[in-house]
Amino acid sequence: MSGAPISPAQWRRAGLMTAAAAALMLALRLLPKGPQLTHMDFISGGPGALEFCDLQNPKFLPVRTRSSPVTMSLDSAMPLTAGGTEEVTLALGTVTGKPIGPGDLVPTGAERINLLAVDPDLEDFQVFPPVPGDRPGRWRFAFTPRRTGVYRIFADFTPAATGREMYASADLEVGPGVGAFGNAPTGREPSWTADREGYRFSLTPAAIPIRAREPAELKFNVESPDGGPALLQPIDGGLASLVAFDRDRTGFVNLRARAAGGAASAPGRPPLVFSVAIPDPGRYVVWSRVSLGGREIDAPFRFEVVP
Repeated sequence: MSGAPISPAQWRRAGLMTAAAAALMLALRLLPKGPQLTHMDFISGGPGALEFCDLQNPKFLPVRTRSSPVTMSLDSAMPLTAGGTEEVTLALGTVTGKPIGPGDLVPTGAERINLLAVDPDLEDFQVFPPVPGDRPGRWRFAFTPRRTGVYRIFADFTPAATGREMYASADLEVGPGVGAFGNAPTGREPSWTADREGYRFSLTPAAIPIRAREPAELKFNVESPDGGPALLQPIDGGLASLVAFDRDRTGFVNLRARAAGGAASAPGRPPLVFSVAIPDPGRYVVWSRVSLGGREIDAPFRFEVVP
């Protein structure tokens, strides 16, 4: 015996239920996903493995000479030329081929990835964040190199699976271009002072010389054009951001600051004290970044580390 025919109302209810289920499945697929990678995806064994960086105890890590659990590559649709701006694609993944996307990283400061670019002579230093691209593990950023040669770009990021800062790097070739700034050195001799846009920057070591593997204290100060202490505005979670590179650009270290004592350490006023231990002798450059009057200003300091 055949059943009763299905009424139009029942067909409508069935259709609505099917559409609702499909919409729910689509919404679940579009929900932001948590990290897909685990702690094991960021382990690289062996005596030459790149260590995790402890934010409370920063140290110089030779990114280029150690094996790493992550890979990084850069590609530009057009050739890069000094003075020109091109979009660059960054591919970030694990050595096992898994892409590293936004959901796999936690913000370091305000960004999930911080990029630091330096030219071969460490005369041009730039910091910028990439934005997620059109595929997992792909990121995009606009780059305006000021000089020619092979730029090295370091990536600084924190996997959600580990909660500890990691580094990666890749190179970009930059050719000559119209309106380039040129490659005449701006001063490669050791110097603890720099003048930028009317401000006097100074980095004063507590003791000279600076010796390899021994902690060094560096007092950072900025004087305004009238000779008084400059009023620093927040940048990268502090009042100043300092990054040290070795001459061969094998790695870098972010320096962490504490306020110095005395009246000059009032909110927004330098000096600040940075601590760092450099593992090997040689020539180094510390680039500082501050925000003054709503403008970011960079200043370099060059010094020698002795055995």
